[in-house]
Amino acid sequence: MNPQRGGGRPETVGLIAGNRSLPFLWTQQAHAQGFKVAACGFAEETDRRLAGKVDAFQLITLGQLGRLIRFFKAHEVTRVVMQGQIQHKQLYSNIKPDWRAQWLLTRQALFVRDFRTEALLKSVAKLLAGQGIELQSALWLMEPWL
Repeated sequence: MNPQRGGGRPETVGLIAGNRSLPFLWTQQAHAQGFKVAACGFAEETDRRLAGKVDAFQLITLGQLGRLIRFFKAHEVTRVVMQGQIQHKQLYSNIKPDWRAQWLLTRQALFVRDFRTEALLKSVAKLLAGQGIELQSALWLMEPWL
């Protein structure tokens, strides 16, 4: 793990932040390892105090995959992690999909035919990878807390 880019700049890693304390703990660990953190949170879930703990912060609503990708690309993020919970009632009732999320859901319905949380997250990971953003394990950088 090398937290520096060319020119000695610290690498900016991405955080897709849900609720509770895990986004804060992960941010603390990332900073301790020398990374900068760009966090994208959800208006419906994420504690807004996280904005004061990270290097860049944006709130989106569930289903705005295009904004999430643009945010991470603007901050040159190539590795991202998901930390924190998203309540299932939010996932299935308040989602307002943009065209990218609508494409993903349509593809899920036509080809995968699996709407379980794990299958949807796998599809999101593939979509991110296609944009040059690798989804890391939730355990990444969390070794001190395990």
